[in-house]
Amino acid sequence: MGQQFTTEPLIQPQETLGGNFARWIPSIVLLAGLLLTGLTWRILEQRQIATWQDLLKHESELLSNTVQARLDMLTQFLHAGADMVAFRGDSPDELNRIKRQIESSNAIQGLSVIGYAKFGNTTQVDPNNMLSTQQTNSILSVVLLESRESVVDFGPGKNLLDYPAIQQAVQDLDRHILPTLSHRVNFHVGDKQGQATQGVFILAPVWRDAQGSKSRENLDGLMFLLLNLDNFFARLTQEGDLHLDIHVYDGKEAEKKKLLFDTDGSRLQADEHTLLTTDKFTINRQIEIGKREWLVSTEPTPRFFRVYPAHFLNVILVAGCIMSLLLSIIAHTLLRTQRQAFSLAERMASAIQRSEARLDRVIQGTDDGVWEFDSSTNQFFFSARLLELLGYNPQEVKRKKTWLRERLLEDELEIQLQAFFSLQKTDGPFMRELRMNHKTLGPRWYRIRGRVQQQVDSGVYLSGSLTDIHESVIAQEREERLINIIESSPDLIITFDLDGTVLYLNEAAKKVYGNRAVGAASGLGISQLGFGDSATFLNEAVPHAFMNQSWQGETELITVEGNLIPVSQIVMGHKGPTGYVQYYSTVMRDISIQKRSETELREASARFDRAINASNDGIFERNAVDTNMIVSPRFRDLIGITDPDQPITDQWLLSRIHPDDRERYMYTVGLFTEQGGRWSIEFRFLCEQYGEPSYRWLRSRAQVVMNSDGTAEMISGVWTDIHEAKLAELELKQHRDSLAEMIAERTAKLVQARDEAQQANKAKSEFLANMSHELRTPMHAILSFAKFGVERWEKVDKEKLHHYFENIYKSGSRLLTLLNDLLDLSKLEAGKMVMNLQLQSLPALIEDAFTESEALAKSKQLRLLLESSLPQPQVPFDAPRLLQV
Repeated sequence: MGQQFTTEPLIQPQETLGGNFARWIPSIVLLAGLLLTGLTWRILEQRQIATWQDLLKHESELLSNTVQARLDMLTQFLHAGADMVAFRGDSPDELNRIKRQIESSNAIQGLSVIGYAKFGNTTQVDPNNMLSTQQTNSILSVVLLESRESVVDFGPGKNLLDYPAIQQAVQDLDRHILPTLSHRVNFHVGDKQGQATQGVFILAPVWRDAQGSKSRENLDGLMFLLLNLDNFFARLTQEGDLHLDIHVYDGKEAEKKKLLFDTDGSRLQADEHTLLTTDKFTINRQIEIGKREWLVSTEPTPRFFRVYPAHFLNVILVAGCIMSLLLSIIAHTLLRTQRQAFSLAERMASAIQRSEARLDRVIQGTDDGVWEFDSSTNQFFFSARLLELLGYNPQEVKRKKTWLRERLLEDELEIQLQAFFSLQKTDGPFMRELRMNHKTLGPRWYRIRGRVQQQVDSGVYLSGSLTDIHESVIAQEREERLINIIESSPDLIITFDLDGTVLYLNEAAKKVYGNRAVGAASGLGISQLGFGDSATFLNEAVPHAFMNQSWQGETELITVEGNLIPVSQIVMGHKGPTGYVQYYSTVMRDISIQKRSETELREASARFDRAINASNDGIFERNAVDTNMIVSPRFRDLIGITDPDQPITDQWLLSRIHPDDRERYMYTVGLFTEQGGRWSIEFRFLCEQYGEPSYRWLRSRAQVVMNSDGTAEMISGVWTDIHEAKLAELELKQHRDSLAEMIAERTAKLVQARDEAQQANKAKSEFLANMSHELRTPMHAILSFAKFGVERWEKVDKEKLHHYFENIYKSGSRLLTLLNDLLDLSKLEAGKMVMNLQLQSLPALIEDAFTESEALAKSKQLRLLLESSLPQPQVPFDAPRLLQV
């Protein structure tokens, strides 16, 4: 089996302390306790001092922040008044309004005087010269004043520049330092006989021009506030319930002459050069108002230590001594009871070993594997049976935690680890199903059941069992898949018991039966669902299934709309362990489409038979591998075979094809058998249908069906008797050949005539193109010379007019000749012109051409000159034709 639980005594009897040394143990314990108590008291004292320092720092910080906040508030209040004066002016009405607002500000603490002072100039008369005046320094005269205390010698008209602190503030302004808080000032409240009071001025400048420079020249006055520091800090300490001595200095150094406030008065009586002591209970903090800094020094008062006492130190000291004494007594008691404890431990170890033996027997007697996890040691325990369930033996498993992670599926590793860590935060039983890698069988389903036990002092214990549920999970998945298939099946599936009560209907059955299917849950009978022939179903199908376990047939069912649907039905009887039928199931498939297809197929087959019988073609079909052919009766009649059982093969058919056509037939059939497609071929076949064999013309048309691998699978086709048509075709071909010769001869003659006509038409086109130019030339000459005669007949002499008329006559004669040639159609159609050659003078012809062009040139404002030195021979030529050129 797996790892064994063993328990041994923590301390063996022989390891006990010796008797002589044991007598000193109580004394040693007492001494050690006293030393530990003293050390503890010292440590706690240091911690208490640190606590007092933290509390002192907190109260000092609270005080400093409060002082800072109050002074900031007073400064903002004063600046608001200054802005009001600058904006509204310092008229009496406006000053009274500001005064009323000041009177209503009772919340300002430590306030002695608040008001407004305006800058002005003073002059005085020289006693030695009464007629001259001398201008003195400016004054800062109080215009508005609201006093909370009776400050001596302080009222309207008071020159604030009498105070050195105010003078310093104005000088700071000249150095571009905006005044906010003054140095310390001393003033008397009540009468001058009393002790002087410490105070400071808070200032806010009032500018003549808010957009101007922040300098002395732009300063109109000052809003001021005289703060009584004693009242100011006294109210702070009372409100905050602080337990501190407070010392406030004007500046960064703790000097006597700069002391502003002291709660106990001790510092006021000290020497001027005495500095603030810096022991561990003194806290110094700096606060800043405007450009001035104050040092706030705080020390605890006796009341501070009463509020935060350290009585527990004395308690600890007394308690430590008492505990040391008690421990000494306990040590003495423990030594006395030691032997009894060892004896008890031996008895407990024996009991644990017996319990472990019983646990081992329980583990060996179950098929489940046992496991345990201890979070305090982060260790697992696995029984041998658990390792066996995963295909391992104990010797193969070394590091159990790593080995367990490797058993989890990689895609589910993070999910399972997260679930394992979540279990450690719970308490109580749990169960989980998961897949783990078997050593040889791969992923398998397992169920883990166990309990989480939260231990207060030793972490978490998880223990339980591992069960192989792979087969049951697979069976359940198969059952679920089967149910999904049944539910999604278009077939109607119903189960019912021996009494005929419906137990189950799938979705298809519920859709068909409608509301009747709802009644199945309340004990609806199978006969009530609606069958077209209920008697057949109940009297034949069910008894037959009971005896033979199944019945199959065709029935009809009635839908919720009342329609009859033909179905193919199977009824099965399911037997139980006893061998008897316990319930029935029936599967019904709608065969309406099948019935319609069968009817349509029968009708189509009948139509095909009628078409075949009425056709003159013979039908054949054969497998591409088998040489035997399947032929129709008409095919046998076509080739003259009367025996219906005579086999028809390719070889027999080839032997009866005419030798001249046989090779062509074999080539065509072989070609299309290899590449597929349709063929159509005509050939002569030896037929015996008219008593004696004779060759007749037949036509074979067929289609080759190819397999997916590219080879022929089936050849189907028809043979048709075309003998008479073929003979007529041959005769027609002979007539067609003779007719073709006649047509070729007639066509040659027509081509020749067409060529001649085209040549004549071409000549006519050329002639007309030339004549169009020739007609324009003499016409232009006639018109030009006629125009000259009309326009110039009064200016030219008769000789010139005679020249014009002569040229008109010549051009008209030439134009008449051209028109005669144009009207001579025989010349045009003949494609030639008759030349009238006569001996004539060539220079005279040139002169005539020049004359015809002269008039046209003059109309274009051109001048033509003719200079000729040619001889005057007589040359044969046709003058009109040459002029055309």
